[in-house]
Formats: sequence, C-alpha cells, structure tokens
Amino acid sequence: MSLTEPKQAYSQFLKNLTCREKMESPAAALLRLNRMFASKKNITKAAPVVLAIDELDMLVTKNQAVLYNFFEWTLRMNSVLTIVAISNTMNLLDMMVPRVASRVGKRRIMFNPYHKEQLTEIIHSRLQDIHAFDMNAIKFAAARVASVSGDARRALELCRRAAILAEEEHQEGEEERITTHHVDRGINEMFTSTRTKLLKSLSWLYKLFLCSIIIETRYSGNRESTLKAVANRYSLIVRKYNLGTIFSEKLIAIPCEYLDQTKVIVTGEGTYGPSQKILLNVSDNDVLFAFEDDPLLTAILNGEHYESSDSFDFNVFEEEDEVA
Repeated sequence: MSLTEPKQAYSQFLKNLTCREKMESPAAALLRLNRMFASKKNITKAAPVVLAIDELDMLVTKNQAVLYNFFEWTLRMNSVLTIVAISNTMNLLDMMVPRVASRVGKRRIMFNPYHKEQLTEIIHSRLQDIHAFDMNAIKFAAARVASVSGDARRALELCRRAAILAEEEHQEGEEERITTHHVDRGINEMFTSTRTKLLKSLSWLYKLFLCSIIIETRYSGNRESTLKAVANRYSLIVRKYNLGTIFSEKLIAIPCEYLDQTKVIVTGEGTYGPSQKILLNVSDNDVLFAFEDDPLLTAILNGEHYESSDSFDFNVFEEEDEVA
C-alpha cells in the first residue's frame, strides 16, 4: 500500500485489520484502534496481531505522533500487537524524539545493500517471462547498480530503459534481443542526461545543501520544507560530520536561488527568506546516483558514519557553471 500522508496509516491498518472495504478517516480510525489496543477490556481474549511497516522512516513527522501511537500500543499491558518495522534509513533512531525511541524494541537486523548476485536474481525473477533479455545484460545491469547503491528499483529502471533502447533499434524481421550494449547505453544516458550533468557540476557546497533538503524531507515526513528547516538541517549535518563553517539562513539562500533557477528544486513565490517553501524536483536516487563518486556525500545521504583526514573550507560559495 502507499500513503499520501503518515496519518493514513491508521486508516489503512484498521481497514486491513477489520477486512472492511470502507476506509475510515484517520481521526476515526485512531479512535477505534485506541479502543482495540489501549483498552484493558477483553484484550487477553483478542488474537495476536503482527503489523509489518515498510519504510518506517516515511512515518517520521515533526511531532512523531503516528510513530508514538503505534509503538505505544505494543507496550500496553497484555498487548496483542507486535510491530516489525523496516527502514531504509540507517540512523532512524536518531530521527526519533526520546519518547518514541524509548518505545522501539532493541532487536535489530541490519540488511546490507543488495550485491551483484542478489540483484541478478531479483531482475531475473522479474523478467523471467521476457525471453528477449540476454542473461549477460542482466548481470551487467546488476553489477553496475550494485557498485552504486544496490537499489533493486534502480536496477529494474535501468533494464526498462535498456528495453526501450532495444525496441528503438529493432528492425522488422530480426529477433529482438536486449544485450549489454543496450544496458551500457542506458547507463550512459543516466550519467550524461542534462539533469545528471547538472547535479554533478554543482559545487560541493551546493551538493551539501541539496543533501540537506533530502534529509529534512525524510525527517519531517513532508515533501515540502522551508528554507529555515533546511538551514537548520544543514547546520546539524555540518556539526555531525565536522565540516567547519555553519552558514546563516541568508547565505543558505544563495544555493536555494540557484537550484530553483535550474529547476532542481521548486520554491514558492516571494524572496528567499526563512519561510520560503522548498520542494525537491528530482528523486533521491537521481541525487545518490549523481553523487556516487563522493564517499562523504554518499555517507551523509545514507546516514552512515564517515571518517576522513580531509579538511573542508566553505567560507566562499563557488560560482556555478551553466549546463546546456
């Protein structure tokens, strides 16, 4: 299932739990769920409930009320609810306020990104009915994506692009085959697209600002942020990774204006002040793909620890070259 906002998790959970076709409003669903899991009456007679939540980091909101309620229900006396949570964010607990983090169980299972063999198996299982795909092409796509992010969705997207390129080249009367040639063309397109070249050409400081937007949206749970919130997130990243100078909101407005002009982000009307609305206009994966050659930026985006003897001096914003 997909949710447009975190509160819809109440409605979807109740619908699945009761097997009803009608979807109740989040407020009404919350009341019913509270009666089911927070009430002491007849709770010992209820059947055990196991709730699996994928991409838990998408439920992290400013006040984190949704996460709090779900995990609070598991701690009620004689609770029948067990939650298995899956997150793509390594530092999820750091994103949680203390009252939520204290309610999350301490049992952890760490899953590494998919490696080449796993991605090959995933792609092959999805494409097993498409005999036009050469096995070497699948292995090539899996190896390339495994070297960047290990993201299965990215690997499947690359194969989809390769299939489109093969179809464009296909001549009537010939057997259509999707080979390593088409995958290689797909990779080159991903690397040489105008958007990717633009992201790669950004100064390191502008890239860090873009990372701050992405991480802020993950923490807030909202696609739209404000310049003030991004500036605060930027400052936290600078301190966490010991990057030196922390800029004011006024200086942070400089990369915001440039990224807005180049359509990497979309902003609301008006000047670039603290309340300026910011909406990312590229996917997280596109940014990760473009920044793959920078281990520090990759670590920041993945919430990983990073140690380096390199020193950073960001006292001046670099000029940006326009990308045709």
